[in-house]
Amino acid sequence: MRHLELLEGAVSACRQNLAVKEGENVVVVVDPEMVVYGEAFAYAAEMMGADVTLALMKDRGRHGAEPPRPVAAAMEAADVFILTTTHSLSHTEARRRATERGGRGASLPGVTKQMFLEPMMADYGYVKRVTEAVASLLDRGEKVRLTSPSGTDLTLSLEGRVAMRDDGDYTRPGLWGNLPAGEACIA
Repeated sequence: MRHLELLEGAVSACRQNLAVKEGENVVVVVDPEMVVYGEAFAYAAEMMGADVTLALMKDRGRHGAEPPRPVAAAMEAADVFILTTTHSLSHTEARRRATERGGRGASLPGVTKQMFLEPMMADYGYVKRVTEAVASLLDRGEKVRLTSPSGTDLTLSLEGRVAMRDDGDYTRPGLWGNLPAGEACIA
């Protein structure tokens, strides 16, 4: 492994966020700019006894572009998929099919070394509790007001909306999200 300092963050994510198990099929998707991060995940999953495939594809050039068919097929066949790519594969048919089939996974578009060294090492039990607390406030809220020193003053209604929670728990079939995680939002 070329960058051992990345391994601890990858192991943390494979354990806490994805619960990779011995004997599971894991596919790690990378493009040339992100190989080092994908290698860290591949080694981490192998350490847990998973059967790992590292799939290298050309960068798609934009977020949401579909991966090549063989990569999409590997994602769909995997128990766990880890997407360490320059551009996001989160909102693609390939990711949707993988989770509909029961795969679970994490997307890390544009991940950096600093993310591996700090937020990927978070206590995701704590992240889950904080995310839920903030989401509950949004669920109960009627309006939100955003202001700034430069004069921004925007009020929005929250009525009838339910907060989305991305707490980093992708341990059950069909779950997926972005890492690092810890987000509560309303759209």
